[in-house]
Amino acid sequence: MTRTRAEPGTPPPAPATRRWARRLAAAVGLVALSALPTATAGATPPETGTTSRHAPLYVSDYGDNRVVALPARDGAPTPVPFDGLVRPTGMAADAADRLYVSDTGNNRVLVRTARDGGQSTVPTDGLSRPLGLALDPPGTSTSPTASTTGS
Repeated sequence: MTRTRAEPGTPPPAPATRRWARRLAAAVGLVALSALPTATAGATPPETGTTSRHAPLYVSDYGDNRVVALPARDGAPTPVPFDGLVRPTGMAADAADRLYVSDTGNNRVLVRTARDGGQSTVPTDGLSRPLGLALDPPGTSTSPTASTTGS
């Protein structure tokens, strides 16, 4: 094996090299995400410490611009009917069974309710490619005006 050195003025790495670097970074990110604990935000886990075996697993199908629900038991994946998704990424579900999705390609966050299946856009300003979501525990607020100091 011989070593070669880049001469001054050598062009940057080929696009294929950058593409593989991005793919490797994405794979590392997916492995890291799969190691995180999962639970529905605001839900109290059973005393056994296990999650419900009947709840579906929601997956963002980035390449096909959709969200699918994988059943906890045998069965086929079911598309979750979100309209107009472009590159969905992060998702979070709250205690009221609302599913929030980062619609990265449209710079917005969508929410779908379990009861009526209605879809709406979360009111936000100036998002640029939102990727992840997290929910605040119920009953708390991150607004500085919501906290008071006692004397």
